[in-house]
Amino acid sequence: MTATTSPIRGDHPATRPPARRWPFPWVIAEGQVVMALLAALGYGLAVACVVVGIARRGTITGSIWEPAANAVPWYAGFIAGCLVFQMVPMLIANGFTRRDAARSVSAVVALLSVVAALVTTLGYLIEYVAFRWQGWPLAIGGDHLFTRHTQIGAILWESLLTMALWSAIGSFIGAALYRWEHAGWLAFVPAGLILSAVGIFITARPPF
Repeated sequence: MTATTSPIRGDHPATRPPARRWPFPWVIAEGQVVMALLAALGYGLAVACVVVGIARRGTITGSIWEPAANAVPWYAGFIAGCLVFQMVPMLIANGFTRRDAARSVSAVVALLSVVAALVTTLGYLIEYVAFRWQGWPLAIGGDHLFTRHTQIGAILWESLLTMALWSAIGSFIGAALYRWEHAGWLAFVPAGLILSAVGIFITARPPF
């Protein structure tokens, strides 16, 4: 007598647990994007006030947004570090695995990097229109992938590289502070070295 076999085996699709889906943190992403856009609006208005002040009391000799845009990577890096340091343990406490928490925060950081790059590029476009309207010079100093405000592709490419670098550094510092509460601040040392070493490649010729 042969033993009867169950029509549903252990490896049958009907007996397998449902595939676990990684939930994208839309609420966190939306909140961070809105905050970033509000910060960009406020900062842009402050830069506009500086431009008006210089125009009234002195002479505009070139781009004002170029040095002002240096604050954007600092914002991107700071927010990335805060997100990793604060959101990863919060998500884990709310039932996320460490892997899913890291993926969720990384996705938000990447999204904010793109937003920061777009804001930087938009700033150059707004300055181009305003300066051309007023007849002010549009000289750009320093080492960049671009030499004119109209080189949108090069501006965006450099901005994306810069924001990605600073966001990665900020995330690294945030992860170190989260993992090693008392010694995590030592991560600032290699972070500074990485910024100095990798930063020179930001102005390499773009692939287009």
